[in-house]
Formats: sequence, C-alpha cells, structure tokens
Amino acid sequence: MSEGFARVVVTKDHFGANLLFNRDLINAGYVKKLGNLGVDGLRYPGGTIAEQYFDITNADVPPSHFGDGFVSLSEYLSACNALQLSATIVLPTKRYAGDPEGAKADLRRFLLDLEAGVYGTVPRVLSLEVGNEFYATSSEVERISAPAYAQIADAMVKEILATPVSNFDLRVGVQMGRQLHEARDISEYLGASGTIGSIDQLHFSDYPWTASAVAPRLEVRSELNHVWRDNGFDGDLVASEWNIASHRNAALTSSRDWGMDQLPAILEIFTEHLVFGVDQSFGWAVQQNNKTSLTGNAGDATIFGSGVLLGLMSRNLPGRYYLEEQQDLITSGEIYGETYYFGGTN
Repeated sequence: MSEGFARVVVTKDHFGANLLFNRDLINAGYVKKLGNLGVDGLRYPGGTIAEQYFDITNADVPPSHFGDGFVSLSEYLSACNALQLSATIVLPTKRYAGDPEGAKADLRRFLLDLEAGVYGTVPRVLSLEVGNEFYATSSEVERISAPAYAQIADAMVKEILATPVSNFDLRVGVQMGRQLHEARDISEYLGASGTIGSIDQLHFSDYPWTASAVAPRLEVRSELNHVWRDNGFDGDLVASEWNIASHRNAALTSSRDWGMDQLPAILEIFTEHLVFGVDQSFGWAVQQNNKTSLTGNAGDATIFGSGVLLGLMSRNLPGRYYLEEQQDLITSGEIYGETYYFGGTN
C-alpha cells in the first residue's frame, strides 16, 4: 500500500458495503441488491449500532426491542460463505471503557466460540475492526476519549494475538481518529505498548456533505495517516463507511449533494480514496431509508442512481487504475461536467 498518486489499482475490495443487523434480512431481495451493487464484502453489524447493541458473548440473540429485521452472526457468516463475500466484524468497545480485563474476557470467549463453530463456518479470512468511529462526537452514543479507546483497543488487539485459532486467519484493525490529537493519542499509546506493529488495518469513515469537500477532508486524513506511520503502523487503509452525508433536518437539503448531484460526488470520493491509498472500502449502506441510499429500504427493490453507478463501477473498474479528472467546459468557460479517466484493462 502506498499513499499518494501512485496508480493504485482498483480491486474488488473497493466495493464492500455495510449490512445493518437491526433492519436487514438476508433474503432473495437482499441478495439481488448485493448483485446489482457489485458488493464483494460485507461489514457487520453496522456502525453505531455495533456499539449500542452487538453482544459478542451471545451474537445470535437479538436485543429484546428489535423487530423482525435482525440478522444473526450465524446468518451473516453463512451468507458470506455462500456468496463468497469478504467478512468484517465490528467489535464493540465503548461498554468496556475502564474495563480492559472485561473486554479481554468477552473477546476471548467470542474468538473461541468462532473457532469451535458455535456460529457456523467462519470464512477463511476474517477481519475484526476494533470499535466504530464513535469516540468523537455522536448524538446517539455518548463519547469516550481517544485515550480511553486506545486502552481498550490495546487490550483487544493483544487478546486477539494471544487467543489460539487455527480454522481461519484473522486481520485486526483499529480506528484512525478524526482529529490530529486523536490520531496521536491512539497511535502513540499503541506504539508504546508494542502492539502497533501487529495491526493490519487502519479504519476511518468518510461522509462529506458535497463533492467539493472530499479532497480537503482527505488532506486531513493524510496528515493523520502520517502520524500513524511515524509511530510504526505499516498496514492497509480501510474506509469502513463512505457516502455523501445524510441528515434528518430538511432545512439542510440545499447544502448537500443529494439526488443526481450525488453521482459525481460518489465518483469524487471513490477516486480520491484511490489517490489517498485506500485498500478496502465499504459503502453505506446496502439499503436504508435516507436521502443518500444506494437502494430502497427493506422490501423495496428500487436501485437508486448512486447504486446503479456503483454497480457499473464494480463490474468495469477492478484491474484498472485512476489516471485523472478533467473539467468539461462550454464556450464561456463555465464548468458543466467532469470526466474521470482510468487506465489499464478490466
């Protein structure tokens, strides 16, 4: 993996998506959507909901308030095997704040359950993402500090390394941090503890409001990435969640690239990720009921324009590399469009 404009080759790993275990059902309609989107990997059980509701000690039992849209861990792993999708599981961390020994005990039980086949056959390679990007501001999950996250992440990474499993290979990832001080706090803690060299993946989420905000946001990410590498990280970059940001406040509609404006924004995010050196990414989400959805909500077979675009990209771009973006001008010099060029063969 190399950061910068180094002709990063597009792979199928760039076309993952998020499954939401509190609302999705892996049925024929869902599988058809995966095919239309060209999804090659599924991240489970979602983002903030992993911190809120995912119980790694009893992962096949839904929380009492869940409706009919629950996807158990066994169902998820079975689908990944049947559909030949890469598997990434988000491990909850906030509940273990100040209790690293509790985190280690629950994680060890989880890993041994996976090894014993309690949740069925595990894909040959399994990625474990330590926490969602929750430790920064969130309206739904009370924040904890980056140092507190670093302590939990350190305990979990060490437990993953110490727990013997032989039926599958593990990849372990941690959160990059949204701001410079967070990246420093987390990477310096893991560097001092000696675990940073054993981390395979560095995760971040990317939700710009508009296409014009994509590059400036990734310039910040680039600085954070350098902090991590200066402290000894040498693994892959993973965009755990990405899309144009949605919002429940209708007053903000005019400030976001929604509708047809979302399509060039999707291309801008995707290509800037390649320039940044992203090795794997997961779009948000397979299905949802917001303004930036790729497809209709559960039970709705609609594939929106952004989903159609991702499907076209997933079928035609793997094996190619991004060359450049050019603005298309009319006589007066006004920009009316942009063209994205890729080289190589599919």
